[in-house]
Amino acid sequence: KEDKKRFVFGDVEAGKGNDNFYKTSANLFYYSPKTNINFIGNINNIGEKTFTFRDYLSFSGGVNAVFSGNFSFRGGDFAQFMESNDLLSSKQKFGALNITKVATSKLDVSGYAIFSNSETTSLIESLNEYTTFTEERTNNTNTDNLLGIGNLNVEYTPNTKEKWYVRSQVKRTNNTNNNTLISLVNSNTNTINTDRDLTATYINQNIEWHKRQNEKHTFSSIFNYVFDKNNKTAFWDTQDPILQGLIPADNNQSLLRINQLKNRKEQNLDAIFKHFWEINNSNHIYTTLGNKFLNEDFNTDDSQILDDGTINNFATGGFGNDVNFKLNDLFLGVHYKFRTGIFTVKQGFEAHNYSWSFQNQTNLDKNKWVVLPDFLAKIEFNKSKKITINYNLKTSFSDASRFANRFYLQSYNSVFRGNENLENNLFHSARIYYSRFSLYRGLMLFASLNYIKQIRGVRNTVDFNDINQFLTVKMFDNPSEDWRGNINIQKSINKFKYKFDVGFNNSKYIQELNNNIQTNTNNNYDYELGIQTLFDKFPTIEVGLKRAIGNFTASTNTSKFVTTEPFITIDYDFLEGFIFNFDYRKSNYQNKTLDQKNTYEIANATLSYKNEDSAWSYKLTAKNLFNAQFRQSNSFSDFLISDRKTFILPRIIMLSIGYNL
Repeated sequence: KEDKKRFVFGDVEAGKGNDNFYKTSANLFYYSPKTNINFIGNINNIGEKTFTFRDYLSFSGGVNAVFSGNFSFRGGDFAQFMESNDLLSSKQKFGALNITKVATSKLDVSGYAIFSNSETTSLIESLNEYTTFTEERTNNTNTDNLLGIGNLNVEYTPNTKEKWYVRSQVKRTNNTNNNTLISLVNSNTNTINTDRDLTATYINQNIEWHKRQNEKHTFSSIFNYVFDKNNKTAFWDTQDPILQGLIPADNNQSLLRINQLKNRKEQNLDAIFKHFWEINNSNHIYTTLGNKFLNEDFNTDDSQILDDGTINNFATGGFGNDVNFKLNDLFLGVHYKFRTGIFTVKQGFEAHNYSWSFQNQTNLDKNKWVVLPDFLAKIEFNKSKKITINYNLKTSFSDASRFANRFYLQSYNSVFRGNENLENNLFHSARIYYSRFSLYRGLMLFASLNYIKQIRGVRNTVDFNDINQFLTVKMFDNPSEDWRGNINIQKSINKFKYKFDVGFNNSKYIQELNNNIQTNTNNNYDYELGIQTLFDKFPTIEVGLKRAIGNFTASTNTSKFVTTEPFITIDYDFLEGFIFNFDYRKSNYQNKTLDQKNTYEIANATLSYKNEDSAWSYKLTAKNLFNAQFRQSNSFSDFLISDRKTFILPRIIMLSIGYNL
């Protein structure tokens, strides 16, 4: 819908700042400097200010919802090219071309091409708390990302009961990354320069067919092929000793120069067939038959370049991988769905036969059956009050890099070796969701509770030698347990809307550190309060407070972080064609463990004008009005607590003039 000249789609709100929409008769592009591309979707005009999405496409492509539960593509390494706003400098080039053609009454063709080039500089200062020591780290990075995407969609409707979809997508990227890292541990300073290059290609071909045979039987099938290849090179050079005891390096050199090649090629071939049998209006049976095949090659080569130009290859020290990993998943699923009164229940199972092979220095072949039951219940008290309960037993496999049983470098201070004896992860997943809304009472209420329990899972194990880390992976029984919950309430009274949102995430997991197993806990809580005006001829103003509390406990050490953020937003559509947007947030950040405090303010404003009868548009934008230098945040990993300062773009004031052709 269009609300005060701002487009709002679900959780995506655009039209503010430098965000832009590009709309044709049947397609819509959304471009944001924060993320390069947020989404690209097909739309049908069903009213002057209303659109409905037929399809949703992202950088990772898309699969029809009928088959969404049967696919888990990683989608290549393209997510890293989503642009962040936390930068010291940024130069962006972007172009898009869209085409839509109704070839015949039965055939629709649409497609787009996207080009993006970004050059950025970032600076991050981190205080990293390991179990036995603390590291101060400064990270300065320059990147140059080149990305191209092409997409073609064909829809064919031979008759009223049959539908075909053919989707083709190609992505290509070339990325360079130059990084200078300064690490300070116990008064010892290491300076490491790193150059990384990545070229990646992703191809996806998808063919989908649906047919309504008669009132009782419907058939659907899909064929999907994915080719995903990336070639990475990394070069580290430093005058300081690094990775001592972990790599077979010759340290009698003026500089330590380490070179790495890391290549991965993955092919997925999937075919799935579904049958929907409607016995009557209250009883359905769904049958799924499918096969998914993965063939993945993973290669690494680590070496040292000596002063005289000769190569010291680390292969003699157990480095270097040439892995071929194959995984075949043949599965059959049967589900029964029935409805009685206010209850709708769907229950069933999928039986999977997994067979996988691994070839590196050793060869192995394994096969096993896994039965995965699932359950879904919906209780619909009325159209505005519902409860949904679902449970799944789920499984997943690691990729070839975690099976690779020879060493390879992960970073300037870590070496990794996989484990060819890994098997599938297995975990319980349960969720209960409650929703209630009443337009008459102006009430919206949503509440959810999620639980995930790993029965068997893969986790990293770490051995420390000062800052240097040797990592590998092992299978553990009952390695983790996670609870997540959220309550969101919105209530309108007269011309004001009151908002309250609270959430929590409590997780517990085991970790092997220096051959000792310990239990870690991560407890996070957050809440948000807000009040918003709803006057017709008055600015829409929202004032609120957000607070986040994080507690992390590793062994007997506990860290606590608190962030408190009051905020205000203003949206004002006035006169004829003027729009004013303003947002302000003051962040009060505390690391209570180290008794550190920081406060910074972020504010942005936009004034735009466009006459509906004119092709010209004008916009005055001010970013980071108070010229804040950085954002502060924290994060947790298996063995690391990180308190991070991310430096951001200084104040920017920009005048934009646009002309619609």
